[in-house]
Amino acid sequence: MADQHAVAHIIKDVAPAAGGAADPTATPDFLCIGAQKTATTWLSRLLRQNKNVFIPPMKEVHYFNHVHVRSHRPWAAKLLNTVLDRFDRREDMKDYVAGIRQFDRDDPRWYSAVFEHPRAEGKVKGEITPAYAVLPKAGVEQVYAMNPDCKILFIVRDPIDRAVSHLRMIAKKREAEIVDEAFVEGNALVEGAIARSKYRQVFETWRSVFPDDQFMTLFFPDIAKRPEKLLARVEDFLGVPHVEYDGAEEKKHVSKKLPVSAGVMAMLEEELLPERAYLTETFGPGWVDGMLDD
Repeated sequence: MADQHAVAHIIKDVAPAAGGAADPTATPDFLCIGAQKTATTWLSRLLRQNKNVFIPPMKEVHYFNHVHVRSHRPWAAKLLNTVLDRFDRREDMKDYVAGIRQFDRDDPRWYSAVFEHPRAEGKVKGEITPAYAVLPKAGVEQVYAMNPDCKILFIVRDPIDRAVSHLRMIAKKREAEIVDEAFVEGNALVEGAIARSKYRQVFETWRSVFPDDQFMTLFFPDIAKRPEKLLARVEDFLGVPHVEYDGAEEKKHVSKKLPVSAGVMAMLEEELLPERAYLTETFGPGWVDGMLDD
């Protein structure tokens, strides 16, 4: 759990400056911090169907990584600007966008304004940004400082399978035909893809700040095999009533299965087999097939 002196320091650092209309208490009640390529889009789509839950119109807000991860700043800013530009072309979204854009991107009031939406009133508010999994401890402490009661969701997928899916996504965007040594060599994105499968670091960083009862680990196989049970578990964790979901068994973002060379697979295994061992040590062997009963 977070050291109280450190938290007080973070609260001082992120306190909004005088002026501006954003309500600094308009912060999320929960975050889903990934991992990337673990059906977070599926979870976002379904939670939006729950009338008791508010997720901002943009699925990924990228506030804390924009503030705390320097290498994320250029693409995170570009991504959000593109999304906000698109929203601003809608008459019913202009006031919402203006309320956000009155603040600097790093200002906590910018983040609060994201949750000042007419549909958010009286609901459990949250956002899903998988990049938060790799926040440094200072970023996690800022999350805690904004809302010490915030609940954290994290979806675990086999670390090697997750990294392979991530690399295939990168390769597809670059119109590559194979994920091989030539593709990964010198590719800065590859290092990031591997880092997001380093679960030990994620757990150690986040759980050093947030207490166990505010951190829920979910398992990717349960999404395919037991989606309704997984959603019910999420609802219980968030403290919202159970509802019926449309399309819970539909998968999203099925990537093209580009071939992956034996050399790249060997590299991933060398890097990530210890992460498999960590998951088994922490959760037992059942994590491989999911942890919910049939």
